[in-house]
Amino acid sequence: MFSAALQSLTSPATWDAVWEVYLDPKWARQRLRLYGAQDRALEQFFKKLEEDMAEVSLERHGRAKQLVVFFGAAGVGTGGGWGADVVLMEPAA
Repeated sequence: MFSAALQSLTSPATWDAVWEVYLDPKWARQRLRLYGAQDRALEQFFKKLEEDMAEVSLERHGRAKQLVVFFGAAGVGTGGGWGADVVLMEPAA
């Protein structure tokens, strides 16, 4: 039963139909809008986090350290892959 279902999912006709829908300009625009919304939400979140951490650093240490956030496929010493890194740095003088 399972192998029959798997064969039907991996048949060339199924993949042709999947690619036809995936490459439709309407869905490409929808994916782009979703990516943009996710990007804006992450940007707002990390900006707020940076502001909050500057306040906490100022209260605790008497000086504001700069919060640096790397997210997405880029990072510092992450070894690749998607993730997020946060580094607290002294501001440049």
